[in-house]
Amino acid sequence: MKDKLILKTREQMDLLTDPFALDILQVMHEEKGVTKEWIAKELGENLDIITDYVERMTTAGFFIVDNDGEKCLYRMAARSIEGGKLLFQDEMDKYWISGFVNYLENSFHDFFDYMLEIEGDRRDYLEKKGFNREIFSDFSTVYLTQEEYNEFFNYLEKFILEKSAGERKNDDKYKPYNMFTFLFPKLRNKKSP
Repeated sequence: MKDKLILKTREQMDLLTDPFALDILQVMHEEKGVTKEWIAKELGENLDIITDYVERMTTAGFFIVDNDGEKCLYRMAARSIEGGKLLFQDEMDKYWISGFVNYLENSFHDFFDYMLEIEGDRRDYLEKKGFNREIFSDFSTVYLTQEEYNEFFNYLEKFILEKSAGERKNDDKYKPYNMFTFLFPKLRNKKSP
């Protein structure tokens, strides 16, 4: 398995910004292959829809297929996915980001809806489940030199690759956290004075 899948095509970006494809990515295992039937059951979705998406995602390079003669097992092709370089290709337009932002929004809503159903101290609940009692959330403008940006980017990339390693997924002492990371230039609208 590769450490990183660098997105290079419009089809890859379209899939990565499709909320349904993102749901599939969330349930996939890095090292262990799974069947399309397992994915459909895990997500509570129609097998025909899952089959269509999994085949498209496999063709686009997201999954590796292992065929043991009886069944096909699908697994992640890489531990992390990077799409930032696609933003600078001429054929890209801004519509694709809407799907990703929608998925991000829905993930937050689902988390908070789940937490609101918990009776009693929600921090105690998280701790009993083995999670940190606090949720990290931040929106900031930071001022960086190019060197500092590269230092931060390299640190974060290394941290994510180390902490998303497959053996952690199968060890109960490690708990899964969703992490959405954006660091982009703060530019003014071209129409602004």
